[in-house]
Amino acid sequence: MAERNLENFALFGMVATKERAISIGAIAQLQPHPSGAVTVTFVGGKEILLEQDEADQFFNSIEATVRNVKYATPQATSTRQILLH
Repeated sequence: MAERNLENFALFGMVATKERAISIGAIAQLQPHPSGAVTVTFVGGKEILLEQDEADQFFNSIEATVRNVKYATPQATSTRQILLH
């Protein structure tokens, strides 16, 4: 069976880990545990547990998205003009 790349779901507002893609808009609560795991509670009441490796992937994806928004957006909306001589 061909390996499925869940990273493409980021285009739909999801965070991809190796095991699953999670919709950011559906998350109601994140509860970190001292072990490094995280319980994700969704708006509908369902909960999933992300073990340490998957929780790390989840937070790394969120941090990468925040960096992209923080640094790429000002460049894309810059009002500076390129002067050609």
